[in-house]
Amino acid sequence: MNRTFCETTALSGALLLLGSLLAVVPVPASAEGAPPAEAPKPTGFWERDTLTGDWGGLRSSLADAGFALGATETGDMLATASGAVKQKATAFGRLELDLDVDFEKAVGLHGGTLHASALQLHGSGLNSPQRLGSNTSFGGTSALEAPSGIEAVRGTRLFDAYYQQTLIGDKLSVRAGQISLDDEFAVSSYGANFVNSTFGWPGMFAADLPSGGTAYPLASPGARVKISPSDTLSWQTGVTASNPAGKGNALDLSNSASNTLPQRRNNDGTTFSTAGGTMVITEFAYTVAADKDHGVVPASYKIGAWYNTGKFTDLEKDIRGNNLAVTGLTPRIHKGDYALYGMVDQMLLHTKDTDDGGLSGFLRLFGTPQSDRNLVTFQADVGVNYKGLLPGRDNDIAGLAFGLDEIGGRQIAYDKDFRTANRLPNAPIHDYESVIELTYQYVLSPWWTIQPNLQYILHPGGNMQNPAPGAVVGKTIDDAFIAGLRTAIKL
Repeated sequence: MNRTFCETTALSGALLLLGSLLAVVPVPASAEGAPPAEAPKPTGFWERDTLTGDWGGLRSSLADAGFALGATETGDMLATASGAVKQKATAFGRLELDLDVDFEKAVGLHGGTLHASALQLHGSGLNSPQRLGSNTSFGGTSALEAPSGIEAVRGTRLFDAYYQQTLIGDKLSVRAGQISLDDEFAVSSYGANFVNSTFGWPGMFAADLPSGGTAYPLASPGARVKISPSDTLSWQTGVTASNPAGKGNALDLSNSASNTLPQRRNNDGTTFSTAGGTMVITEFAYTVAADKDHGVVPASYKIGAWYNTGKFTDLEKDIRGNNLAVTGLTPRIHKGDYALYGMVDQMLLHTKDTDDGGLSGFLRLFGTPQSDRNLVTFQADVGVNYKGLLPGRDNDIAGLAFGLDEIGGRQIAYDKDFRTANRLPNAPIHDYESVIELTYQYVLSPWWTIQPNLQYILHPGGNMQNPAPGAVVGKTIDDAFIAGLRTAIKL
């Protein structure tokens, strides 16, 4: 175990432990009543926006000149309390550095912005194959719905790096460079409050798309065009490389995010590969803005689809059209894949005299009919948040969410063929994986949030064979109970 790994893991653990201890320390309350419009931004330790403050005015001066610098350290401590293959605890984290340039402030070009971000990833998570040197290490196995949305292979990498320009009275927006589709597509603003990865970039997309799709931690060359004819209607389309990790081999043409080979191929984020085809995703949105005077609560309704022109391996048939489980030959290769989705973000109950307090909910549905090349063919997730649930804690968010990934029919057919061909009548048949998460975001200050969370994962890996040495055939991985603590600090 190298020294750097020990130090970074220890740092993440120390920050998380310190956060949990200071959660009980009283935070100085802000003054009653809204400050006057001309009042300067708070500079007190607990009231300011970042831990390190304004750097003696330098940060504000740079922002006035069009240069905004940001850094956020997010860390997770997760422990498999029961179930899975084995019980263990781990700590890992992500330091994100951001640069945003406003060209209107900098050089007078209206609507032009530049964004670049880099990631320093440390520690090793529950779902990381490199933890045990195999592809089975979420407490012993890889879950489709990874327990943490920040987990990735250790290292330092470039992430987003793009230029964006708005035109026609800001009704048209064009973004080009190295982009990540999960910045804008198929994501729920309310689902983003949860720790499990599936409530961000959908677990179905991560399982079915090459290298997990153009999403954290793998961005790729591409462009996005967004048209907003009104305040309520918008349409956006993104085009990127099919495989953000670059050219691979047949083993990971359509691998899930649990396989770390893609992240290792593009380890520093600078592969910039366009090999392997094209990923196109499009999304229509209808958004309702809040209007407290007329009792209108915010809502967002979206429908979308993606098509990927890359190559995908068949889950049941070999290159000759025979049963793969029987022959063991190279799988048949398919050209192209697609999926459809719809989602709703809705404020359900607004707390009087607050901007966004109250009960909110989200629902997302994803599906594809092509089970011959997709491990997961249907995903549904639903959740609710309550902002300001506890008296005096107006900015805290309590949340409960449920996610379901259904395994496709062709994978199930392969499992049945495998039983017959190998005379193993008790060999498991894949069916589904689901997760329930209960979480609470405790806002210590504008720059510091800690988030205890509990997760229960049913049928880890989709009801797969337990890979533990000595496990009998037919013994599937036990449902897993996970306890965790996340901390996020804006530096």
